[in-house]
Amino acid sequence: MYEAIKWPEDMSPSRSPIHFTNELEVAASPETIWSLLVDPVAWPSFYPGVEHVELLEGHRSLRLGTRLRPIWPARTSTHPCRNSSH
Repeated sequence: MYEAIKWPEDMSPSRSPIHFTNELEVAASPETIWSLLVDPVAWPSFYPGVEHVELLEGHRSLRLGTRLRPIWPARTSTHPCRNSSH
């Protein structure tokens, strides 16, 4: 799948020490998909790898600069993630 993505030069998977992707085909509009992606409370309903997502600093949805901590089944992420875009 990542061959079809137009990665920024410095973000290419071949240059990254860690890289993963998830792919799922659904019959939904891009607007519906985006509304689910920016609502981490909804993630466990469609992403079985996430039990809960804690948004840090009081944010209610994902946006540029949002920090979050995903909670994985049977373990907890110890490092917050930051949503960023180039």
